Amino acid sequence: MLRLLDLQKPLQELNEHSDSSDVQSILDLLSSGSVVALVSDAGTPLLADPGQVLIRRCLAHDIGIEVVPGASSILTAVVRSGFDCGAFLFAGFVRRVEEERLEDFRKLASEPRTIILLEAPYRLRQLLSSAAAIMPERRAYVGCNLTMPSETHHYGTIAELSAKFTEKTFKGEFVVCIQGTTAAHQPMIDDMLMTQDAGAVGNDGAAPADNIHHRDVHQGVTAPNRGQLQKRITTTNNHATTQV
Repeated sequence: MLRLLDLQKPLQELNEHSDSSDVQSILDLLSSGSVVALVSDAGTPLLADPGQVLIRRCLAHDIGIEVVPGASSILTAVVRSGFDCGAFLFAGFVRRVEEERLEDFRKLASEPRTIILLEAPYRLRQLLSSAAAIMPERRAYVGCNLTMPSETHHYGTIAELSAKFTEKTFKGEFVVCIQGTTAAHQPMIDDMLMTQDAGAVGNDGAAPADNIHHRDVHQGVTAPNRGQLQKRITTTNNHATTQV
């Protein structure tokens, strides 16, 4: 992104391996009058992304913060899921140990709101398998590579989606939405969600012509050409960085 804008600025990495001294060095820059930008190529910083400690330290030291909204896979997924987005729960990441993960899903099973989950690109199968063990008939949506030209969309019960992604492995960015327990019955919409499918699951992201994404169906907004946007955007790494 910096190369695209022809900017030459020093970068400091801030990720899950950073310690208090890394945060302090950034605070020292801010205290001396420098302007620092916390950026991320994974969407809006702090949403399942490093940087929370820095923000808290800035607030504690009365350092001004200006938030510039960015793309959010969380909101993209909940809107595209078709589930109730008037009230939803972003549950972040479930735990990685299987028994702990099952315990997390037992707690989430009684959640009345739409549930949104994230996970590492290679752990979709494990997530769906554990969810299917607790609430197999609950309806869910998996959005893969959202906002990219290769994005695909998958609907069904959790058991169906678990079987699908067990048979055909997907490795990439994804978001999982699970319908809440008290979701209103919407037979016509539910029937549509159950029959629409993004087809083959794979790294090529190929989808058949009947995918909703390729229809002229919009929620009052016409999206820009994603292919053109993708060509204009370059990413650096998967960690939050600071630009001074």
